[in-house]
Amino acid sequence: MTKATHPPIGMVDLFGAQAEHRQHTVELLQRCFQAAGYGPVNTPVLERAEHFIDRIGEDMRRRLYLFTEPGGREICLRPEFTIPTVRLYADQHTTAETFRGSYCGPVFRYGADDAATHRQFTQAGVELIGPIDPQEGDVEILKLAVEAVKAIGHLAQPIRVNDLSFYHSLLDAADLSPKWHGRLATLARNPLRLRQFLDAQPTPDQAADGALPAPAERWQFLETLQALEPSDRHGVVEGMVRSLQPDSHFGTRTVEDIVARTLEQADLADRNRLPGALAESLLRLTSVTGPISEALDTIDAIAQDAPSPELAEIVDQWRQRQAMLVEAGIEQNTLTLDLTIGRGLDYYTGLLFEIGTEPLAAGGRYDRLVADLSGSLDTRAVGFAVNLDAIPDSQEGPTP
Repeated sequence: MTKATHPPIGMVDLFGAQAEHRQHTVELLQRCFQAAGYGPVNTPVLERAEHFIDRIGEDMRRRLYLFTEPGGREICLRPEFTIPTVRLYADQHTTAETFRGSYCGPVFRYGADDAATHRQFTQAGVELIGPIDPQEGDVEILKLAVEAVKAIGHLAQPIRVNDLSFYHSLLDAADLSPKWHGRLATLARNPLRLRQFLDAQPTPDQAADGALPAPAERWQFLETLQALEPSDRHGVVEGMVRSLQPDSHFGTRTVEDIVARTLEQADLADRNRLPGALAESLLRLTSVTGPISEALDTIDAIAQDAPSPELAEIVDQWRQRQAMLVEAGIEQNTLTLDLTIGRGLDYYTGLLFEIGTEPLAAGGRYDRLVADLSGSLDTRAVGFAVNLDAIPDSQEGPTP
């Protein structure tokens, strides 16, 4: 008789040698973080959903494990550690103080692909919060991320970096309506989508929650909707949403959320409102990738043609950061400036980076998140996490 098995869906069992390797990897990372001055923090697995829903981005929001308590409060399984760590910092501090915290534990993200998507995986990482010079903070975090990856046995991994400031400098200098600015700034967090948008091709996020037509048809629908009288648009969209989802099941989105999002997209359907010079400069940025010195030269050339003195200043700052990275021991042949990198989290504001091809470690800068969560406390922040489940062949770290 064949023994029945019950494999976990989208999760991984570890036992024997694999479990020992995982524990050894965790210990190596914890030693690395503590040696750099990052003390341990622990946050609950369950968090208030409101802390995440408006801050983690459309893609991640659809992957939340969301629950409603009997009293009506929405809670979720934590999908990542940055927001819980920043919440802890905001709860414990009334003035901006330098904080170096490290963590390790499971995070949870729903995935539609049963075979390939890990719904539970382990993150170990750090957050640097406080009034620290952003260049010094970025270099400290990048150096520690490289050291962490090396500590678990992966040497000379490729490092890809981006900086949302390159895009923001162009947007801030342009004469844009708040809606256009907000939309383009959101797309810049995923430059490949920004490129698709500027090329006038339907973008993957236009099929919001599957509530409206497929991308190609949806784009035509948005342009048609934009031509209607404003007073008629709301009723048309609401009627379509309710007809396509009669059971009103929209995940974390309400009918009004989807209607509002669609009306906003209709306002943006007319690309003639976007200055041609700005669109061209943004498109050129989305194609920049290569060794950091050469990539900075390319961006410098874009800055000469773009109406944004700040872009040239950011290039100069990155040349300084490059020198600081060399001094910190980062191998330049591993470093690529890649302006196509995006992270699926809305709170990032500057540096983005990935180490390794999976990637093994990833993170970035999120200077507005502390003020957003605290309501008053405003300070800088940057961090990264290692995905222990992305380590090749599950052979984490040197043999104990």
